[in-house]
Amino acid sequence: MKKLLFSILLVTALCLDVADAQIFTANFSMGAIGEYNFDGSPINPSLISGLGTGIYGLAADNSGHLFVANYYTGTIGEYSTSGATINASLITGVGNPTGIALDANGHLFVANSAANVIGEYTTAGATINSALISGIGVSWGLALDNSGHIFEINYGTGTIGEYSTNGTPVNPTLISGLSSPQGIVVGQNGALFVGSANGGTIGMYSTNGGALNASLISGLGRVNGLANDGLGHLYVAAFPNAFLNTARIGEYNENGTVVNGALISGLNGVENLVVVIPEPSTVSLILLAFATVTVFKSKKRGQLSPSAL
Repeated sequence: MKKLLFSILLVTALCLDVADAQIFTANFSMGAIGEYNFDGSPINPSLISGLGTGIYGLAADNSGHLFVANYYTGTIGEYSTSGATINASLITGVGNPTGIALDANGHLFVANSAANVIGEYTTAGATINSALISGIGVSWGLALDNSGHIFEINYGTGTIGEYSTNGTPVNPTLISGLSSPQGIVVGQNGALFVGSANGGTIGMYSTNGGALNASLISGLGRVNGLANDGLGHLYVAAFPNAFLNTARIGEYNENGTVVNGALISGLNGVENLVVVIPEPSTVSLILLAFATVTVFKSKKRGQLSPSAL
């Protein structure tokens, strides 16, 4: 009975968090951020609007904040995941910002594709170093791993560079020979997933640069952006053809199998996306704590062993 109780409470707590997760999309041409459920159903396709043409980079924390880069205005704006404007000009003067990545210390790393640099800023908008990493070429995406490394896409040279978050180069050509790479994310399995704008593929690579499967997912048309949910699922923004209103977001497992290739369809000009899973709620934490206490009590009485879990 106590083993069953533990299982029910643990599953309940996890479901509460995942049920609150959303997919946010950056619409380059329409100047809007859309919000969708994990099942693909729309919550609000124009949650944040009037941002002007050029919305590209998108990042989020787990406390309800979105950071949005506008390629043409050179600004990074901050908004709540409920759609409220916090600061539309949180960071200004960035030349054609594209990729954005957020680390656990509350630092934003922004690719300045006009100056060929990556800048570092706080989430309060303060500049730490506007040219933390220089000489990178035209960047179209950034990703961070859990060990303090930045992976940067160079669209023109077809390379992925690796740098530490203090700006030190690790390997500027970690991965090379890619066809117009656009979109990068670190998976739950620790691998790098890289999209190809021209090849219509998602490749999987190790963080030491080795190709695990250069065509893990194929037939996507033009890949624009990648995201993951931390649960082993990839979300891909792609245009199957060159016409408007045909962009879609597909969902795939990290092993390349299709979950739903058209999870969200009929989109217009979506360039990027981010998945937000809120921090565990108070209710979830109480349930997990209660379940843990139940297990320890059972173990003490000899009713449940660790192997039984």
